[in-house]
Amino acid sequence: MITNHYWAPHPEMIRYAESLVKPNQKVLELGPGEKPFSKSTHFCGWEHGAQGLENGSICDFNLDKLPYKDKEFDFVYCRHVLEDIWNPFHAMNEIKRVGKAGYIETPSPVAEFCKHVDGGSPEYRGYHHHRWVIWNDGKKLNFLTKFSYIEKAGEFDDKFLFDILNKYPHKWNTYFIWDDNFDYKHHQLGVDFKDMGSMISKSINFGLQNFVNTKSEVLL
Repeated sequence: MITNHYWAPHPEMIRYAESLVKPNQKVLELGPGEKPFSKSTHFCGWEHGAQGLENGSICDFNLDKLPYKDKEFDFVYCRHVLEDIWNPFHAMNEIKRVGKAGYIETPSPVAEFCKHVDGGSPEYRGYHHHRWVIWNDGKKLNFLTKFSYIEKAGEFDDKFLFDILNKYPHKWNTYFIWDDNFDYKHHQLGVDFKDMGSMISKSINFGLQNFVNTKSEVLL
């Protein structure tokens, strides 16, 4: 059972993201929540998120072009947005278009395949409103459609997943830092792979390695 939930921005990772921003740089935050990124100079998101903020713009990330010029921003901060929208690929193309560098964070595969992580500690796996499982393989962001039958696919060691998330708050998330450009891949069932169980195991392993890399490179 999950005893602690780590949904809020992790202080160490936020400090690291802040350290990537140089003085007087122009910073865009996509999907600002209740705690906007401290270095942001501009904000863009749904009406309830960006409205009312200074330099805030309203945009549908699934369809709209971001209302900014090419490479207008020195840094783009995007935390817990891509997993929610149905067209993250358009959004990422726009992120790369308007930004020179940035920080992307999403829930980790470990969290998306573990029970009890959502509000109220339900029996289903992951967050009910998320559309994607996302991981960083060290080179690119990888996307797997979060099919409903992940509840049945694969042989999950629930105690193993519970222990990881209870012991290591950082393992709740996937962290991706990019400079100049980045790649992504949509892994499609029947096209890129045939066995969902193996794909789930692969994504979890990459998720755990992402934490190891983050710990050694960032959390010194």
